[in-house]
Amino acid sequence: MIANRVTANGDPARRSLSLGRSAAGRGRPAPGRLGGAIETEHVEIATYEILVNDAHARGAEEVAALLQQNLDEEKNALKLVSEAAQRIAREGYAQAAA
Repeated sequence: MIANRVTANGDPARRSLSLGRSAAGRGRPAPGRLGGAIETEHVEIATYEILVNDAHARGAEEVAALLQQNLDEEKNALKLVSEAAQRIAREGYAQAAA
């Protein structure tokens, strides 16, 4: 399932951050990439919420539980990316990376 893919491929939030490194090579995530990562996490969260509700409505409780685990992982990924974006904004890295 999705959880296995996430484990095999690493944390998607961290992967998004590593893909967004600034061209200047300062080792800081580029602000535009963080915005894209935040947007992606919101879409994934909304999708999993729909799937969890649908599974409950159909009585597929085992499926709902697995989907809920994925939903929780997506919420955690959003938290990590949002914290990184806030840290960059607070420390002024966004200007330096632009």
